[in-house]
Amino acid sequence: MTSQELLPTAHVSAATRAALTERLAETGAPYTPQFLAPEAYQLLVAVAARLLPQSERPVPIPLAPAVDRRLAEGRADGWRYDALPPTVKPIASAWAECRK
Repeated sequence: MTSQELLPTAHVSAATRAALTERLAETGAPYTPQFLAPEAYQLLVAVAARLLPQSERPVPIPLAPAVDRRLAEGRADGWRYDALPPTVKPIASAWAECRK
């Protein structure tokens, strides 16, 4: 069963359905990076394609825009190993080097 087949079922909450529907609608839409420099953003696109190939999909889900948006907004999911510093600051500062 695909995610699109699962969306209208009772197994998906309204909030999850809305978020996934929005993300799927963005597939193929042009995106202008908000955080990364254009060259760094293109590198992220290439890395995402290499690490998470989507050959089974006729149109791949764009992963790089979601990462760039989260960096621009300073958002993280809140999960990290206890020994590591808070997620957003180190990631944002590392990616900030790519903005130069």
